[in-house]
Amino acid sequence: MCSAYQRPGAFCPRLFAGIALSALSSVLLVLGFPPHSFWPLIWVGLVPMMVSQQRVMPERLSWLAYGIGVGGFFWGYLHGIFTGNWMMEKLPFFIAVAARLMSRGDRAFHQRTGYRWFVLHGPVIWTGVETIRGLLPVVGSWGFVSYACLSRPG
Repeated sequence: MCSAYQRPGAFCPRLFAGIALSALSSVLLVLGFPPHSFWPLIWVGLVPMMVSQQRVMPERLSWLAYGIGVGGFFWGYLHGIFTGNWMMEKLPFFIAVAARLMSRGDRAFHQRTGYRWFVLHGPVIWTGVETIRGLLPVVGSWGFVSYACLSRPG
């Protein structure tokens, strides 16, 4: 998985480091939202996940970075809120799968274009997803990034 010369099933430090960076993004984003409200973390929360996807994770598994980062954020943010409703309890998992599917070709795209669109990619994708998500009454406006920027620790 890490290289063609590594025996199957061997420990892969790059994979472990990539998963850790993606999980760090989840933690940073959760801490940026209420009730924690360390809002400056919102501005850097996606960075570890994107570094994981583009530079750390093995290329074949780079799509895992967004699944872990975004899905982990929604699990941390919504965990325990929707008890008794199985669909809403599984929402972070569905979001992780959607993020993974949407980011599958990102690394190849950025390599092919010489990272020309790399800086714009994250904000444009996040804004587009937020716009579509805002139209869904089930999830409404839960977890909008702008809320984190407006909140203050209480």
